[in-house]
Amino acid sequence: LEVHHTDPDIVYARLFSNIYKTTDGGANWLPTGDTAFKNLSFQTKDIRMHPTDGDILFAATDDGLFRTANGGSTWTAVLAGAFQEIEYHPTKPEIVYVIKQVDHRTAFYKSIDGGQTFTIQTNGWPVPSSPSENKRAEIAVTPANPDKVYAVLTGVENGGSGLYGVYVSENEGESWTF
Repeated sequence: LEVHHTDPDIVYARLFSNIYKTTDGGANWLPTGDTAFKNLSFQTKDIRMHPTDGDILFAATDDGLFRTANGGSTWTAVLAGAFQEIEYHPTKPEIVYVIKQVDHRTAFYKSIDGGQTFTIQTNGWPVPSSPSENKRAEIAVTPANPDKVYAVLTGVENGGSGLYGVYVSENEGESWTF
């Protein structure tokens, strides 16, 4: 779910295999996107609204990272692949962070142009070798320390499963430490 920042009657949600929108507080829901987008079948993992422009949203799905700039009327594929998580920098909305699943690991991507383009950030981000894996990552940011990004990774490590590790970046995701 993603609730509009200034109008609580507008909510976006993953329902069935699409992203739906209500403008009346949930009384009625309609699928978003054009016909081609509505015909896609995917699982949405995260929906995130731009901090100051409620018409711009990202959707992390198992079939790509999508972006809308018109409140969901149309969606554009930004990156291909299976995406899990989206976060905006707390004070610089032109910086967007996303997590992508790639085989037995996750990858951290960063945009500095509002999500028009993304670059993979590998400095310190773990790359497990089989049989280890990290197939899930959750990231978090805070206005109290806006350049710091936390990541909790889960998977298989040292013969067990569960927590792979907690990583932190002190420089907007440019480098990571365990």
